[in-house]
Amino acid sequence: MLRNHNLDLRWALSTAHTIRPNILILLETMINEQNTNLIIHTLGFFRYESIPPENHCGGICCLWNLVYIDVTIIAKESQAIHCYIVDNTNSKQCMSTAIYASAQNQDKL
Repeated sequence: MLRNHNLDLRWALSTAHTIRPNILILLETMINEQNTNLIIHTLGFFRYESIPPENHCGGICCLWNLVYIDVTIIAKESQAIHCYIVDNTNSKQCMSTAIYASAQNQDKL
């Protein structure tokens, strides 16, 4: 999660460059679309889908590279991104949903 932007961005950079995941999902990003574009390339990803934060809370960013996986965004909601993922190395498939659930009862869907 990117709550403390500097600390958490360092963690995301370290994780992306050390582990080199094929997909990375960030929750509570608190970043706008313009900053998202800058950050995804810094993290080494070339494709992404995001949901911007609302009222200073939330935000989801799903980042991936097309080398080993194909990601199809099935649906986006105000607090969720639903994905269909195919591993190109072994043809395994899965569905994944990234959810940001607000701690405030009035903001829950």
